[in-house]
Amino acid sequence: MRPLPSPAIPIDRLLNKRQVAEKCGISMRTLDDWVKGRKIPCIKIGRVVRFNWPAVEIALRKFERKSI
Repeated sequence: MRPLPSPAIPIDRLLNKRQVAEKCGISMRTLDDWVKGRKIPCIKIGRVVRFNWPAVEIALRKFERKSI
């Protein structure tokens, strides 16, 4: 089970799936795959999925490739 968001993150600052997909320039299906593969953190309550954007950015940085 994933931990709950820090109390320092106001609930109104969380993004929904469409907003994150648009920011990343990907389809919602790709985002679903990333969530299912636990590549990015999310907050799931029942069928509602929300994202803390700073945490998503940190997770995505792990996949950056360094130029030679």
